[in-house]
Amino acid sequence: MSSSKRHRGNEVTINSVDILPDKNQEDHHTDDYECSLFHVFRRAAPVIIEVSFSRPLSGDRVSLDLHRGYRTSYRRGTRFIATLGLSPNQPHQLELQELKSEGSTVTLSLVLPADFPVGKYQVAAEVVPQGSRQGVKRDCNKDIVVLFNPWAQEDAVMLASEAEREEYVLNESGIIWAGAHNDMFTWPWNFAQFEEVSVQVALYLLDMHRSMDSDARKDPVRVSRAITEMVNVEDDDGGILFGLWSPNEGDYADGTDPTAWSGSAAILQEFWETKKAVRYGQCWVFGGLLTTVLRCLGIPARPVTNFESAHDGDGNRALDRYWDLQDEMVEEKSHDSIWNYHVWVEAWMARPDLGLQYSGWQAIDATPQEISPHSKSYVVGPASLSAVKTGQSMDYDTDFVVAEVNADIRDYCEVEKDKFVLAVTDTKRVGKTVSTKTVGSNKRCDVTDSYKFKEGSELERAALGLDEPDGASDVQLDVSFSKQPAIGDNFDVIVTAKCSVKEVRTVRVSVAVSSVSYTGGSGTSVKKEQGKISLTRAGGSGSYTVAVRSSDYLCCLRDQALLSVTVLAVVSETGKGWVSKVPCRLHRPDLTLLVDGKQVEDDEWVELSAGKSYPVKAYFTNPLQKPLTNVVFLIEGARLTKPLKIPGKNTGKGKVAEVSFAISPRSAPRKRQSQSSKLIVTCQSKELKGVMGTACVTITK
Repeated sequence: MSSSKRHRGNEVTINSVDILPDKNQEDHHTDDYECSLFHVFRRAAPVIIEVSFSRPLSGDRVSLDLHRGYRTSYRRGTRFIATLGLSPNQPHQLELQELKSEGSTVTLSLVLPADFPVGKYQVAAEVVPQGSRQGVKRDCNKDIVVLFNPWAQEDAVMLASEAEREEYVLNESGIIWAGAHNDMFTWPWNFAQFEEVSVQVALYLLDMHRSMDSDARKDPVRVSRAITEMVNVEDDDGGILFGLWSPNEGDYADGTDPTAWSGSAAILQEFWETKKAVRYGQCWVFGGLLTTVLRCLGIPARPVTNFESAHDGDGNRALDRYWDLQDEMVEEKSHDSIWNYHVWVEAWMARPDLGLQYSGWQAIDATPQEISPHSKSYVVGPASLSAVKTGQSMDYDTDFVVAEVNADIRDYCEVEKDKFVLAVTDTKRVGKTVSTKTVGSNKRCDVTDSYKFKEGSELERAALGLDEPDGASDVQLDVSFSKQPAIGDNFDVIVTAKCSVKEVRTVRVSVAVSSVSYTGGSGTSVKKEQGKISLTRAGGSGSYTVAVRSSDYLCCLRDQALLSVTVLAVVSETGKGWVSKVPCRLHRPDLTLLVDGKQVEDDEWVELSAGKSYPVKAYFTNPLQKPLTNVVFLIEGARLTKPLKIPGKNTGKGKVAEVSFAISPRSAPRKRQSQSSKLIVTCQSKELKGVMGTACVTITK
């Protein structure tokens, strides 16, 4: 018999290739992903594949081919092969094992190593009959997406705690702290990391970034830095979101005011449909969006808020402010600033590039602030918190983070024309109550100790690397408010001085109230007064009060309803100075939600059944002495509704602004009886922004 006839008699074809998505995705903790275009798996875990042939195998060679992108090659690390019975001995070879064989169907286990490059791959099975050189291929009906694996001991993002994996990888909603360190509020955020659009955008960013070759895709350090850079668009790199901090409302007219966003889904959907950068975001929006993309790729991540956050423009770990003879800040000399709060992200990973002692949480920041010296782009991190706490200059951008949480503030006062002297150094104001969400609850978790040693300790001063300031004044001062004011309230600013010596002390006080943004930049003057406090005995105290009326500030409030109170004080007898800028947050009204006719209180859970429709009503009372115009309600909720934008009616003073809509919960494919989500409703108007209400929802099957 001829060779060709013998081969034809031995022919075999592939009837089907089944990746068994239900089993694999449950085992890989990826069954929450709502993807119709591809299957989602994690590296460092076996993928079970069932291949049906036209006849039982008998000495035939079976292999799987995986390739990513175009013009793939083994050399570039974009193509891999796994052959049954052949042990891998080359970087492009993968392990393929036979689990069982029944008739003409074989069940295989494809082992993806712990350093496999993340991304989307086409998969094809091939069989070559025994004695033949030519085989038959059959493509899988869907591509596969390979992610990092926090469940795998060998993976660089392994996170040991199951509760933390549930929170920092699988939780689809969360909260981001904001406001002032002594008067916080929260931005609720829907991460929506399992939406198909989230996966599509994450893959697109990896493909678009100039440095994301196969070696880079193995490494969460390089991937997280690239993704962080791509979330903003300051580098002309095709990123997702423009940042804008403008006092002029009209500047946001060609996009969305940052206070209107309450989740990532709407931003990602707009970006994916247009392939153009979305307008606009600020730090908490960048933080929420970056958390979404990192969790989507399998990197544990959490948004973190630093109150009294320093922006050190010249890299000296100190903020230098200059005040003229009229007690006004000299803007052209005062290049540094303090934000009421700033949001960045922490990502969990090993750092073999620095040494494993620097592994764990890493600070990364997509908000465009300063150009990184490590890449000449607007990005921070990943900066090891271990390096930040000990003040070490390491990859990436640890110096900038050290200053954000621990810089000294040095205030210089003008004593004569163009002559400034150091009046006071504040070593304790910067970096207060660094905050994130507690695992498993909506309580605040204080992580300040991860960033710096106890304020004033020898370890803290040594880590910062700055000289100890001169001794304290014998007069101590404090700033307080007569109450926590809501928008429309009158209140008093109270400056209190206390003397610790027997001599008479006279304190000259200047108080300036301004309407500002949360970044602490210059704003609109609301009120300015000067006076003095006389102290006549040791332990004696006195105060100076400035009355602030709603008519002073309502005409010039900015988007987050923040005032800044700046107090400059000089002790006449000693010449000692004192400077303080204190934030004052004017509380906005709460937005009340009725879900299926029931009012939902804070932190109260509502149980809804998947597949049913439920009516929702949201409302609040206008607190202003003027109508609300251009009213719009924005709605987000993972597995509850697609992002909605519903126009509202103009609302007179003291009247109720309201909206009604319906939600239809859908359950996740994960094999559990319930799924949690959060419904977020935000109201925006020309006069009042960021009025929010939330409902925590348990979706039952």
